[in-house]
Amino acid sequence: MFVFIRSVNIPGRRTKYPDTAVHVPFVLTDPEGIAVNLFNDTDPKVLPMLKWSNVRQVWTGVTKNNRHYLGGRLYSSRRQSRFDEIKRRHPSFREAVREVYPDRFTLLLNVGREVQSMKYVIVQIPKSWLYDGQFASLLEDIRTHCGAPLSYFDEEASHHFQQWAKTIGHGEKYEA
Repeated sequence: MFVFIRSVNIPGRRTKYPDTAVHVPFVLTDPEGIAVNLFNDTDPKVLPMLKWSNVRQVWTGVTKNNRHYLGGRLYSSRRQSRFDEIKRRHPSFREAVREVYPDRFTLLLNVGREVQSMKYVIVQIPKSWLYDGQFASLLEDIRTHCGAPLSYFDEEASHHFQQWAKTIGHGEKYEA
């Protein structure tokens, strides 16, 4: 499995907590690849970059706890404490800890040598991106630069994704 983990990627570095008025990009794309900004730091030395040529397949799924994609045990108390910490920093944060979030999506980028590999980069898409055009724009960048096919992670994803695409008026554009 391949997941960006802060302690593995950047030992000893801490996540930056910018002023909430400052826009810090979460996902950056260019013709070379995609970067997922896990540290709130766009410094190229810190930002994990994945080359498009290494992406074999792209799946979209309903957002679930990462253990659904990676396996492993459920640590409810850890997840709750992380949410509590976010709520302390951002009092307007109202999300509840859930196992599945059917109102948003996750992208899984397969970076294994074989398409059937289970090596993923997991990008959980913010809910706001579904309706402000950022998710559609990200999908377009992936289609333009990556060349890897877009598929659904499971039937649940297919159903919710098609509903979303129709809601924004692009139902036929996102047929897998």
